[in-house]
Amino acid sequence: MVKEEPTRKVHRRLRDAGFAPAGGKGDHTKWLHPSGFHVSIPDADKSISPGVVRQINKAIEKAAQSSRAKPDTDPADAQKGE
Repeated sequence: MVKEEPTRKVHRRLRDAGFAPAGGKGDHTKWLHPSGFHVSIPDADKSISPGVVRQINKAIEKAAQSSRAKPDTDPADAQKGE
């Protein structure tokens, strides 16, 4: 069962996973990952609700899987060397 988490802890987890804050509207901030995944979280609260923590966990997991699935080299670059 997912519990609510302090906002600072959520920010730290997102940064550690490779996400970066990218603006937002009102009291929400959009966090983007280089692979294209994003999540929006409220900033004004001292803690993040369990439902939002669950969404953040899914975004972190998908971003990690996407990062592992991508090859380190671009196939077009490999053909240039031949």
